[in-house]
Amino acid sequence: MSIKQKIYLLVGLMALIVVALIVGVVKPLFSDIKKTAASAEESRDKLISFEMIDKNYLQQIEEDYNDISGNLELVKTQLIDKSEAVRFFEALESIASSTGNGLEINASDFPSLTLSLVGSFSNFMKFLGWLENGDYFINVNSINITRASERGISEIITNNDVKANLIITVYTKG
Repeated sequence: MSIKQKIYLLVGLMALIVVALIVGVVKPLFSDIKKTAASAEESRDKLISFEMIDKNYLQQIEEDYNDISGNLELVKTQLIDKSEAVRFFEALESIASSTGNGLEINASDFPSLTLSLVGSFSNFMKFLGWLENGDYFINVNSINITRASERGISEIITNNDVKANLIITVYTKG
């Protein structure tokens, strides 16, 4: 083999090595760069959509805040002032008697109240309807309804009467 042939062979091998490097290393790098660019563009699009959602959410919160601020005085009128709790108890007793229920109030843990009612089931449901739709903010924590027995209750009880124990929380000012 002559020197000229060795040079051609060496140049040919070098060219093959360069082509192999281009195909084996550079082409996958360009492919990875394209995938990364596509992923970055997708992430940017998602970020822009989240930004738009956040703007809409903040606008909704601002509108809700303005609505609540406008109705704040109305809400404050439905909170019970602790000094006016007796008036609330009187209202409870009045509603209980107008719905045909006997009522005992245990206010030892005020603003948590235990109400014991005796009356027919339908009258009890009327009383609950008043609690739900009344002028005060309350939360009914538990209801226990049993058939009323003549033992332990001083009033005259008919066979259809129920005894209900309600534990409610009254929302107060301050």
